[in-house]
Amino acid sequence: MKTCICCQKKVVVSSESEYLAVCDKCQPWVESHNELINSQRKKLLQNLNPAAKSTFEAMSALEQDFVVLRSMDKEAA
Repeated sequence: MKTCICCQKKVVVSSESEYLAVCDKCQPWVESHNELINSQRKKLLQNLNPAAKSTFEAMSALEQDFVVLRSMDKEAA
């Protein structure tokens, strides 16, 4: 049993080794969020110069997601 990272309800997971849990109700939101992040990542990569693109691609997925989210924050401001 884990807690859904979105709504904080208890979720039955197939394995206790799963790091995060998302309930069935929140799954569509998570998928939509992931699609948005991936589309923004592609947009960001198209606008980077070759050196910055190389640095970005050398980052871990978590670091890349942070950079993408920060760039989205700056666009929204």
